[in-house]
Order: sequence, then structure tokens, then C-alpha cells
Amino acid sequence: MNGDARGRILAEARAAFAASGYDGAPLRSITKAAGVDVALVAYYFGNKEGLFREVVANACARGSEIAEAIEENRHTAGAEVTRVFGEILAHEQCRQVVEAVFRTVLSPNHDEDAMHVQVVEQLRVSLGRALGGAQTHPGDHVFAALFTGMFVMRYLLPIEPLASADQERLERVLAVQSQEILDAVDDRGDHGGWGEFDASRLAAVVETEDTEGAAATDDVTTKDRILDAARRSFARLGYHGTALRDLANEVGCNVALIPYHFGSKRGLFEAVVGQGLQGTRDIREALDTRDPMDPESNAEAARRTARIIVDMFTKEPAATALRAVLLSAASPRDEHRQMHGDLMRMVHAAYLEAIGSGPFLAAGIPLGEGLTSEEEAEAELAFLLFGTMPVGVFVLRDLIGLEPLASVPVDAFVELLAPRLEWLLNGGLVLALRRAGGSQD
Repeated sequence: MNGDARGRILAEARAAFAASGYDGAPLRSITKAAGVDVALVAYYFGNKEGLFREVVANACARGSEIAEAIEENRHTAGAEVTRVFGEILAHEQCRQVVEAVFRTVLSPNHDEDAMHVQVVEQLRVSLGRALGGAQTHPGDHVFAALFTGMFVMRYLLPIEPLASADQERLERVLAVQSQEILDAVDDRGDHGGWGEFDASRLAAVVETEDTEGAAATDDVTTKDRILDAARRSFARLGYHGTALRDLANEVGCNVALIPYHFGSKRGLFEAVVGQGLQGTRDIREALDTRDPMDPESNAEAARRTARIIVDMFTKEPAATALRAVLLSAASPRDEHRQMHGDLMRMVHAAYLEAIGSGPFLAAGIPLGEGLTSEEEAEAELAFLLFGTMPVGVFVLRDLIGLEPLASVPVDAFVELLAPRLEWLLNGGLVLALRRAGGSQD
């Protein structure tokens, strides 16, 4: 019976950590769901930290297969890594463990949060080992970012229509799309535009504004200062960890001015989200104004779009606002479920507005003939996956600090993302699937 109790605790803990991360899963809720006394956690695992370690220790560790595929069989690594990744996620317990780890990484935290620091460090080491260690080229990390972004937006947020996309089609497209990234790095003698990489020579990249503690000027209103303070707080503590009174103290204003200007904490958060998603309109404009039958026009649109995306994730105020969105969305709390649902609808609408209209984008592919319905569906999914790549880069680079990716200059990401989108706009995905015999109507 005791062994059964231990198993129930582990099962409920795995589910709870997968749903809310380490910080968002109260120990008493876990033991209540398991039908046991909370004292049994101390008996079997020592404490909550010990329970979490036991859960993640049972992860399906297959990093060596990924490392081998990338190191020894790069010309087929896209398909092989996709297969391994798909098998991990198809196993419910393995998927829950991966979700628990990433939700913990994406949870708002304080610097003194020892468990968060340990999980980030362990994930950094594990990913680095799977991708080849310290000498890994940043292009291989962007390959990993495609899988990371897909996982975050399909399983953690989740964002439609990616969340409910057909698994077989997803793996078919992901294999070809990820292989294109590796091939692009291998085919160019200058390593995809980065040259011989030496992380020690590269400067840190994120362009930030240091508004914290800045004195008000005639051009900065109290409302602006509240919004700036809120953006930083939401990006650090998430929605649930941000207190209006603390914001008012930081700004030096009466707390009543926050509901006066924004209606409520939720209204303030929505204003921050709006800052982060503003660039999506510019992305759609860049894609709408191109001539889809002209490769040069597609190339220019791809470069312009990549620049907008990179700026959204690296320049203020969008960068901090997007971090706030991601941290709050990936670590939902029961008391904020309605707000979380509304947030996901905002992100979903912006995602589709920016780059989620695959048939529209694919309709002009200069292939000299029309697309089958399956090819349209594959092209739509490919554009959706491209939209996840910057999220994956952000997670690996800014939240996990994966080197050498974390030291790559901003402009280098433009040089990488633009050709990936240009390849899609010019029909590269469809042509590659046709050559592989992957598209059937």
C-alpha cells in the first residue's frame, strides 16, 4: 500500500508540475489529488524539491541519439531528430516531464529561487551536450530553436491551429524544415554568414532601456511610468506575482491612479501585452506588399519581416512585454484562468495576423502550377512553424542562456531567419516534400 501511495504521489506531482511548473504546483494540492497525507512527501522524498527531482529524474533521456544524428548524419538529422522528438512527446509520462521542466524554466522567478536556477543550469548542460558541446555552431542552436518553439507553442501555451495540427503532417514538415536549417549552415563556407565562430569576440546583444528609477520628465506622464514599471514587473514576476501597490511605490504615485488609467490589474497587463504584439501588424504589411511571384520581392519581404521579428524580441518596449506574455502564459494559475484564456486569444489573433495565413502566403508560390490541398496544408503548417522559431531562440538564448547562441549579435539572427522565410515564400518546403514524395492530395 505504501508503494502504491508513493506511485500516486509521483503521478499527481508529474501532472501538476507539467501543468504549472515547480512554483505553481502547491504540495497540498498534489497530495490531495493523490489521496495521501502531506507528511508522506517528507517520508518518501524529503520535501517538494526532492519530489520534483524524482519526477524529472525519470525523464526519457535520449540526448545521445540527437547528438549522434547531428554529429554523424547531418544530411538526415532533421528526420532523425524529428522522429526521436516525436517519440518522446508521444509517451505521456515523458511529455509531462518535458513540460514540467520547461514550465519551470518559463516560470517567473526571483534570483534566490534555487530550484529554478538548478533546472535552468541542468537544461543548459543537457541541451549543450545533445547539440555537441561548447563548439556547436549557432546555426545548430537555431535548429534546436525550431523544435523548442514548436514545443512551447503547441504544448505549453498552446496556440491554435498549431496545437491541434495533425501529428503525422507536423512531423513530415518539421523534418524537412529543420533539415533546411542544417543544410544552409553546411552548404555555406562562411557558416551561414557568421564566419568562424568565437563567442569570446562577440558582444552581448539585447538592446534594453534602463528606465528603472529614472526621474520623470515633462515628456513622460505618470501613465507612461506606470506602464514601464508594470512591463518590467510582469516580465520578472509574471501576472500573478505583480502587486499594484508595489508598482505605485516604484512609480511614486497613489495606487488609485493605476485603476484610474487602466481600469484594473488585468487592464494594465493587457496594455503591456499590446505593446509586445504591435509588431505583428508590421509583419503582415511586409508580407502583404510583396509580389509573391517575384523571388527578389520575396527576398526583400523576408528580410524586412525577419528584421521586424528580431526587433520585437530584442528592443524595448516589445522585448520585455513579450517576455511578460510568455512567462505569464506558460505558468498559469488557477485563480487567473479566465485572464489566461483571454491572453491566449490575443496571442492567437496576433500570431495568425502576422504569419499564420499559410494558404494566403503559399498561393503565390512561383512553382508554375497550383498546389494540392495537402500541399496547402503543409505550407500553412510550415509558416506557423517558422513563427515559432523566434520564440525558441528567445527561450534558448535569453531564458536558458545557451552558448554560443546567447552571445550571437542581433543582426546575425536577421541573416539566419530571412533566408528561412525566403525559402518558404519561394516554395522550398513544397518542392522538398515533392522530391521526397511526401505530399499526397
